This record gives sequence, C-alpha cells and structure tokens, in this order.
Amino acid sequence: KFVSALAISNAGTPLLKTVGSHWHGVAKKHFDEPGAMAAIYIDNHAKEVWSSLFTQSGKVSHLNRVMPCITTTYAHTGAGTPAVLSTQSGSAPLAPRLVALVKQAEKIFGDVERAIVIDSEGSTFDLLESFTKRKRVLITPLRPSRAPDLELHYSPGSYYRPYREHDELRVATCTLRHKTSGRTLEIGALLVRREHRDSDTVLLTNGLAHGMEGRDLADLYFRRWPVQENAFKEAAAAVALDQHRGNCGRMVANVAIVSEMDKLEARAQRDGEVLAHLTAETAKLTATAAQTNKDDRRAQGALETRRRRFDTLVKRKETGGKAFARVAIDHQQALVHAERTSAKATTARIAVERNQTRIEKIEAKLIVRAKRLKHIQPQRTIRQLDVAQDMILTAAKLTAMQLIAFALRLYLPMLPMSPETFVSRLFPIRGRKEIEETIERVIFYENSRDPQVNAALQDACRRLNERDIRREGRQIRYAVEADPATSPSG
Repeated sequence: KFVSALAISNAGTPLLKTVGSHWHGVAKKHFDEPGAMAAIYIDNHAKEVWSSLFTQSGKVSHLNRVMPCITTTYAHTGAGTPAVLSTQSGSAPLAPRLVALVKQAEKIFGDVERAIVIDSEGSTFDLLESFTKRKRVLITPLRPSRAPDLELHYSPGSYYRPYREHDELRVATCTLRHKTSGRTLEIGALLVRREHRDSDTVLLTNGLAHGMEGRDLADLYFRRWPVQENAFKEAAAAVALDQHRGNCGRMVANVAIVSEMDKLEARAQRDGEVLAHLTAETAKLTATAAQTNKDDRRAQGALETRRRRFDTLVKRKETGGKAFARVAIDHQQALVHAERTSAKATTARIAVERNQTRIEKIEAKLIVRAKRLKHIQPQRTIRQLDVAQDMILTAAKLTAMQLIAFALRLYLPMLPMSPETFVSRLFPIRGRKEIEETIERVIFYENSRDPQVNAALQDACRRLNERDIRREGRQIRYAVEADPATSPSG
C-alpha cells in the first residue's frame, strides 16, 4: 500500500533523481577514481513480463525474443554511480531519446558536460550528426553490418600501436553517408585489434575533433563500460533489479493494432467497392459473351456451308466463270466474318473469366482480412504496465545496492566479495542493540562457521568507530562478540 501511495503521488521520478544525485556526491567524495567525471554511460535493459494478458512488447535481449516487457534506461558514471533515467512499458528505443536523456542525466550529476558512451545503437548518422553539431563528445561502437561500407582515411604515419595487453589501437577518420539524403559526415574512428577476435572493433567518435587523444577515448569505452554493465548485473543478482512488481496497469489504445485495423478496414472498403463494380458487370459481360458466342456459331455455320460449295466446285474442276467467282467471294467474306466473330467471342469469354477470377481473389482477400480483424479486435486496447510502482521499487533497490557497495569498499576491503555474496554471508548475521543516555551500542554476533567474515566484521567495526558517528546526541559504537546462544556461558 505504501508503494502504491508513492506511485499515485508521482514520487518515482523525484526518488530516482535524489538517489542518483546523492550517491554521485558520495562517489566523488569517497571513490574519486580517474575519469570519474569524464563520461556518462547510457544503456537500455528490458525486463520480461510473463503474462497471458496482451501488453506492450519489446525486444528482450537476454531471452532473444520479442515479448511483453518493461524497458528501463540506465545511466552510470565512471565513479560508480548508477541512475535510472526512465522506465517505460514496452519498447523504448534509445537513439531518438538520447539527447534528452543526456540533459536529464547531467542535471542529476551536475552541469558538467561529459562524453557520452553508448552501445552500437548509437552508431546512426542522425545521432552522430546531432552530437557533432552540438560539439558534444560521443563514443559508440560501429555495428558490424556497417563495417564493410566504412570509408577509412589514415594520416601519414598512422599504424597500429600497442594498447592494453595483447591489443593494438589505430586512429583514423571516416566518411559516413546518409542513405536517403546523401549527406556526409566526417568523424573519427578508433580501430582496436583484439587478440581474441578475428575482426577489429571500430569505435566511432567525434572526440578527436575536440582535441581528445585516441587512447583516452578508447579507455572511456573499454575500461569504463564494464562498470556500467557489471553494476546492473550485480544488482540483478543481489537485489532483484531485473524484476518488476506485478502486472497491474491501465487499459490504453494499442497504437499498432489500431493502425493495422484502420488499414485493413480501408482496404476492405476499397475491395468492397471494386467487388460491387465487378459483380454489377458480371451480367453484362455474361450476356455479351452469350451473344458473341451465338453470333460466332452462326458465322461458323455459314462459313461451313460456303466452304462445302467452294470445295464442290473445286472437285468438279468448275473453277472458271462467274458462278465460281461468286462462290469464292462468298466463301472469303464468310471466312473474314467468322474470324471476327470468333475473336469477339474469345475476347468476351476471357473478359468473363477475368472478371470471375478477380471476384474470387477479392472475396478471398476479404475473407482473410475479416479473419485478421476478428483476431486482433480483442487487442484494440491493451494493458499498459504500471511503471510508476516499478520506479519506486527501483529507487529502493538502487539505494540498497549502493549501501552494499559502500560497505564493501569502505568497511570490508579485506574481504573482497560480490554484492550477492555479501547478502548471503553478512545478512544472516545476528546481533543486538543497547541504548543508553549517551551511548548506543550495535553488537554483531560471531559466526563460528565463518571466521573470515568475523575478522572482516572486526575490522569494519574498528573503521566505523574511528568515524565517531553520533545520532540524537548519542555516540554509536560497534563491536563483535560471541553469540550467547552458542557460547558455553550462554
């Protein structure tokens, strides 16, 4: 009920913004890593919805299928600050919204213009052109399907140079062409030859034109992109960030289905008009065919009579005189007339057959379209997933994830573990709290089966006590003791 109330009050977006801005400040203060302010990493993730109800759908990459889903757009800084920029029911392509998302992310992380790093979805001409015009640095891998068509240009002395272990880097420029308009765009290209791959990885960037080095730009992608990927993978395992709350939502018009129904209905109306016209012509064409066929039979009969007269005179060898000439002329005229009536009869018969064929095809199309309309009619309105509650719980999950990361990095450096391992090994630890007038004690009980965690807890308590944390006028002290339930004295 509390989550529903927060969702109704539209608290999702402010909560996500607060989580991002707060933890970005914490990350800058405690984890000031090189390049922390250099880039924003933006990516999409689709959370599948296993539902028998028809809902808005999109491509779920890890399942390699199109299905009902919630698409979440994540941003990340190199300092380790994850943020959720948007949550949407169904598909949410990244490229058309990238400029707006960047502005939104920079409002959260501060008004410092950073390089933008995204996956191959950003290697589109319009997107690269828009960032170039705005003089904003963009780094995106080229889609492999477009690599053969890339026109690369190398400056004098350009060659592959050592980059990272077993990898090589070469800097080039390339010319991109817009397929429809023919516009061209000159942009930088970073060719990374990787030992474990047969082909080069090509990164497109306009950072070279802004004075950035090729190695630094490649580092922004290869050294920092895994931070983005791993942060949300770890959160999926530790705090179920990839799961959503229920399938509740409101009914909305299914734009795709409504558009398809409109097209089907328009085509059915046109086909109906054509069918009515063809049906009206059927009687006329049939009557014409019957009359031409009758005329042709008469003409063929007259021709046959005149042919017999002509053949008789030829057999008698009476081929001279006016009688033979008259018979020959009658035969010739009958032959010409018969050819004309036969052609008219054939044309009329073909017209009837074509008319019937068109009628049958249109009737078949109308049947198919009627079946399709009947099939998709129930999908005219669909259920739009309630993303408001998902945003509320995502903010809570991100906060929990950041607390775990904070504890691991500041208080448990001697015990390297993943967030999932932290949950499984640290969360079951029991303890007690003692509150006095001037002091508040937080006491953890040792786990006799896990001495490594006990030692890490001792070190973490020492680090916490060094901070001299106070709350409501009381000093908070942390300690580790034996579990009274398992100790001999207990």
